[in-house]
Amino acid sequence: MTATATKPGDVTFDQLANWTPRQWEAVLTADQYQFTLFGGFRGPGKSYWLRWALLRELLKLDGQGIKGARAGLFCESYEVLRDRQIGPIEREFPRDLGEVKQSAIHGLAFHIKAKFGGGVLALRNLDDPQKYIGAEFCAVGVDQIEKNPIEVFDALRGNLRWPGVEKPLFMATANPGVGIGLPWVKALWVDREPEDRLRALLPEVALVPGRPGDNPHLPQSYWEMLKTQPEHIRRAWLEGDWSVIEGAAFPEWQGRKDGGPWHIIPTGVVPGGQTYYVGADWGFSDPCAIHLLTLAHDGRVMVCREIYVTQRRTSELGELILRMIWEAQVPQNTFVYVGFDVFNRRLNGRGEYDEPIVQTWQQQGLQCVSSGRDPMFRASKMREYLSDWGADEGWPKGRPGLQVMECCRNLIRTLPLLQLDKNKPEQVNTEMEDHCYDSVGHVLTSMPGRPEKRDEILDMPPRAQIMERAMQARREAAENQRDMVHGIDEARGWGGEK
Repeated sequence: MTATATKPGDVTFDQLANWTPRQWEAVLTADQYQFTLFGGFRGPGKSYWLRWALLRELLKLDGQGIKGARAGLFCESYEVLRDRQIGPIEREFPRDLGEVKQSAIHGLAFHIKAKFGGGVLALRNLDDPQKYIGAEFCAVGVDQIEKNPIEVFDALRGNLRWPGVEKPLFMATANPGVGIGLPWVKALWVDREPEDRLRALLPEVALVPGRPGDNPHLPQSYWEMLKTQPEHIRRAWLEGDWSVIEGAAFPEWQGRKDGGPWHIIPTGVVPGGQTYYVGADWGFSDPCAIHLLTLAHDGRVMVCREIYVTQRRTSELGELILRMIWEAQVPQNTFVYVGFDVFNRRLNGRGEYDEPIVQTWQQQGLQCVSSGRDPMFRASKMREYLSDWGADEGWPKGRPGLQVMECCRNLIRTLPLLQLDKNKPEQVNTEMEDHCYDSVGHVLTSMPGRPEKRDEILDMPPRAQIMERAMQARREAAENQRDMVHGIDEARGWGGEK
């Protein structure tokens, strides 16, 4: 097996692989960039490209004098690995090059013969990525990486090391439309707007969009299958529309509408003369999301500022909240709405209960309020505020109940990509990047519905309003019940002084 033909009858590896032009583009891109994603459409031969590209990398290293290198080919489950990769490898890879077998050292893998370098293409599933901690690979490939959370990407990046290999490659395939990892995959490779900690990778990140038309081997029946899919699936698979999310939790989201701003508006000064709130979703290893919201007199909400950080002490987070309030020139007694979990006392390793996280913020002068526990109500409330309030009679036209300033880029990035939980379809899938949603949701769930009067100024804390309205409803119900009983008594002739 040679890189270039040396005598008549020799076949180069690239000729053997029989790349399509688009697959060859992805091969050359992977030669230049460390993190290459091939995808965006169904049908261009992505899985084929991935296994042959990894095999090519092992043979290239052999040509550079690096023998016995190991690459890893990963799928989200063993069943998918077997059907999408193991079976095709056994059919496609030449028998005189190597074979798929189980070994004590490498597990299930394609073992290249010693005369071609003795490299190993390990075949792995991602049911538990932590079991690969400490493993080393000269290259890693992940088929349909959008099926995996970002923690899988982080774990596998940690395995990219091999003696003599200066820049171990990471190659992946992906489709838009569905997948728990769609938010971070889209942010990194499509939008090139990942979370801050990944921005250093961008010079080594490349996307090669592959379309069904790039694959001349597709039968007409495959095209018919794509064309006859439901609208949202057809847009994702056939047109490569990354904005399409199957099972989206908030399909109401639209950055722009009718050529103008809708849910996303330009960043400006925080409006004065309104009511202000802070929402916070506490986290340390996971991101901590903090947002400043203002409630207008007509009941609409504007998200004005955002903090999105990791690895910060609780006291540091409190200082960031105080600074955000001060810089926005809003009242210092602004309420901070947080999840109920930060009010819990946790049992430590000494068998004692630590003080709740929220106590630190309270000691810093922040007025913290728990938003409640009901995740269905939170999702319902978000949909209510994202809806077009102008569609209701008597309400101002031209904007929804919630708008977000452009500076809140993590909320803008993650909210439209959130999906519903398959097991609890009325709730958001909490395994996705939902921190900004929770932060804003903590505030929205504590707010009343649309005010009864458009010029109503809401001065009370939302929870106090809710309690007052609930008590009023109980009083009215009691009055109604008393009147009903009195009417029955009179009809039966039992009337009298009450």
